Amino acid sequence: MIRRVLAEGLTKESKLKDVIELVARKVGAKALFSKTGDAYFVSVDSSGKHLLDLRITKHVCEFYLECINADFLEVLNLVGFNDLYDVLTKHNALPTRVVISKSIASRSLYILLEGREGIPSLPNIRVTIREGEENATSSYCRMSREENTCTLLNDLVNLGKKLWKEFFGVPKGIPC
Repeated sequence: MIRRVLAEGLTKESKLKDVIELVARKVGAKALFSKTGDAYFVSVDSSGKHLLDLRITKHVCEFYLECINADFLEVLNLVGFNDLYDVLTKHNALPTRVVISKSIASRSLYILLEGREGIPSLPNIRVTIREGEENATSSYCRMSREENTCTLLNDLVNLGKKLWKEFFGVPKGIPC
């Protein structure tokens, strides 16, 4: 559902609330909703910590997920990002945060993964997709029997291109 909101805009506020409340129940947290002018904000909080944020304005749509542990990655499936979940689990990648951001003016899509120390480790990763341009950077790139960050970056770019087409496959100027 959140994926559809990023692609099409806020169409059914009540359906979005249902999905967010389901996520909140699954992680034992509280869902908060607010609207200010044209901006819509959703968060799932537990013990004063944001676990999920969704910001929808006429200029930017942004989804944020805090990944305390591997169970939180499953929230990606609940909100419609099954393919991102698949890429991350395929590479045994557990970021501390996942951000997916859509900028209307620049027709840009960003996938940001904040890294994690430990085993397995994950670098900070930034994927940017614009019309006719793609870019992926990480704080390091490793290739070993246990880890191949370069393949992960390639898979994230391919996913980003797919999401860009889904999110911007509409005429320029259509708001999120």
